[in-house]
Amino acid sequence: MGWQAKRLWIVGGDGAMLDIGFQSLFAHAASGMDIKVIVLDTQVYSNTGGQASTGSLQEDRMPR
Repeated sequence: MGWQAKRLWIVGGDGAMLDIGFQSLFAHAASGMDIKVIVLDTQVYSNTGGQASTGSLQEDRMPR
């Protein structure tokens, strides 16, 4: 049984899945592999110190 016959689960935050890692995610989706994606609504880029991601609601991205 090769990789083509297995399901791949991808888990990541909204910053990673919708911005930084979208190209990689799209490449997997376009490959025809059986993938399932879970996007966690963290509303930040955790690896850059907590900046609001573009997946965040507009009012959450506004400075307070």
